[in-house]
Amino acid sequence: MKKVLFILQKKHYTSQLMSYIKTLKLIGYEIHIFTDMEDEFEYCDKQQKCNFNILRLENYTRKIKDYYMVLCNSKM
Repeated sequence: MKKVLFILQKKHYTSQLMSYIKTLKLIGYEIHIFTDMEDEFEYCDKQQKCNFNILRLENYTRKIKDYYMVLCNSKM
């Protein structure tokens, strides 16, 4: 199964992103989310809390090659 990574920051979050997450989930993608929000996302297979510290994000960038698609809702 192809995996999609969403990188979501609370200050840039819009409810429209949920329609993208739902659509990709329904057509068969595995959804992973890195976020600084406490909310649980309905169509998410794996959610990880992230404070967007640039040093910590460096560790995640090594894993990005495992994803078919990476979507970010803000400048990184």
